[in-house]
Amino acid sequence: MHFVQIRSYDNYIQANIQLNLLKEHGINCHLKDENTVTIDPFLSPAIGGMKLMVLNDDLSKAISLLDAATDAYLQTLPCPACGTKALERRTHVTSLNWWNRWIARLRGNAESVFTSEVICRSCGKRVTDLGFS
Repeated sequence: MHFVQIRSYDNYIQANIQLNLLKEHGINCHLKDENTVTIDPFLSPAIGGMKLMVLNDDLSKAISLLDAATDAYLQTLPCPACGTKALERRTHVTSLNWWNRWIARLRGNAESVFTSEVICRSCGKRVTDLGFS
């Protein structure tokens, strides 16, 4: 069994909501470093937060479920600037330079960095205060 990290959280409640969503759909998963971050939240930045870990075989299904849940949530929220319900999540992929890619291979980490942002389709405002990653 090989587990891989798909998300990281500072918020215990959000982490467990998404963990339980995956478990309800039969995905074998757990939260790594949950106890450490819950007991001492100041350590969260140092260790990378609570990590949602899933089996490598369930990776694509888990990502699809979490993305669908996030998109459904965004459709219920109005834009803070214009008030329309037109928020969407955009994901950007950044490849690492050759040195960091080599280090990532040695550590068994991903060779690309994925970042997401929420943007209003109506007014184009970038929204940063929704409380999730």
